[in-house]
Amino acid sequence: MAGINRVELKTLKDFYALMAASRDLRRRAVAAILNGDKVDGGILASLSNLLESLEAVPEEEGGKRPDHYPGYGLRDRRDPQGPLLPSGG
Repeated sequence: MAGINRVELKTLKDFYALMAASRDLRRRAVAAILNGDKVDGGILASLSNLLESLEAVPEEEGGKRPDHYPGYGLRDRRDPQGPLLPSGG
């Protein structure tokens, strides 16, 4: 199985792609821990890259910048430089 490299998250699509790519690795790590087995070093390296990618999202005023962090809302695709839309909208 291919590992996860460090990536720059710019969009919600980037975030979900990274989470999807890590799903199997996270499951395998948890299964190994629950079985009392050692977690493979490749999985640990990939999860470390995942964490670094998430932590690299820029922060502003103690929180993640809304235009870079997928949890705060989206920009209207017709006006990508415009204001953020509410998370529910």
